[in-house]
Amino acid sequence: MRRLVLALVLVAAACGQPEAAPADDGPKSALGFTAHAGAVEFPSDTDWIPTTGGLNALVPVGGCVLGIGDYATGNRMLNANWTGGADCTTLRIGPIGGGLPAVAAVPDPDGSVFGVRAKFSHRDAGGTVTELGELRGRRDVRALARSGGNLVAVGTAFLDGQTTRPVAWVSDDGGKTERTVVMPLAAGVTGANGPSTVAAAGPELLAAGFSNPRLQLWASHDGGGSWTVSELATPSDETLVYGILPVGGQWLLYGETSNGYAQKPFVVTGKPGKWSTVDTPGPGGVVAGTLDGHGNLVLATRTLEPNRGNQRPRSCSAVLARDGQGWQRGELGCAEWPVRVATTLADGRVMLAGNRDLWLRPAR
Repeated sequence: MRRLVLALVLVAAACGQPEAAPADDGPKSALGFTAHAGAVEFPSDTDWIPTTGGLNALVPVGGCVLGIGDYATGNRMLNANWTGGADCTTLRIGPIGGGLPAVAAVPDPDGSVFGVRAKFSHRDAGGTVTELGELRGRRDVRALARSGGNLVAVGTAFLDGQTTRPVAWVSDDGGKTERTVVMPLAAGVTGANGPSTVAAAGPELLAAGFSNPRLQLWASHDGGGSWTVSELATPSDETLVYGILPVGGQWLLYGETSNGYAQKPFVVTGKPGKWSTVDTPGPGGVVAGTLDGHGNLVLATRTLEPNRGNQRPRSCSAVLARDGQGWQRGELGCAEWPVRVATTLADGRVMLAGNRDLWLRPAR
């Protein structure tokens, strides 16, 4: 379904794209992050891509990263991987439509990467890709985590020819086979409202969806073999959870609340049944996050500028960093293609990136 929507968007756009966005005001360096303008190879044959397309994840690999996402060509979205240079200040796309076929991926201690789309797949340290077991059902896979020896993918699937259900696909043999686990639903919630992000800390997993208007959370204590569901009270506006991080024995959820025009940060910490709001400085939805080498939070925000007639929208990016002294906020500039993803490299450097630019902070 996601691919069909993207294809329709691309066809509609080809019939009359809006004018280009206003000139970029950035990228800018802030809080120790050095901006590298144009360092990310743009994932399109033109100067446009749907806002949900492009670079969607960064996985630490060796001394740099593997980028996971989509490339827009004509009216199709093709798989794309980005790899970095020796100093990791540029990201370039490999063979379009090739590489690791994945909507989400996780690193392996041996330098390889596991990914998931219609199947589990594996990219070894030398770059060779092997497709593994296929996931059951007519599925919409959204996220992947490693819990001990298990690979746990989550999303929704049409399993019985009648209903869509939230599902976890669990593999304990490196993706060769999977066990499909149907996740429970809160009373009165439809199965189409499934998890879109997941994180693991040992055998513990937490997955989250979006508020429609109720926000469901799924917890597992056995590596994805069984799940319980709970709900988290959210504002009346739509709430999107973009990521989950394990922090100090608890979970931290980050995302945004939106009324369709303005985005506000959504950050909460705790465990199912006991959550507290984290106040962060400034406006904007929190679209990406990572823990640095010392376990300190680094979050990236995006604020959409007001509509300018027929011009394509422009967003302003910022970085939020927290240490023992509290939060600091740094402005990264405004552009048509804002920050989207974040990760911490093996050497402790922190990377933020969008579809055109990236930012790097040295290890501390």
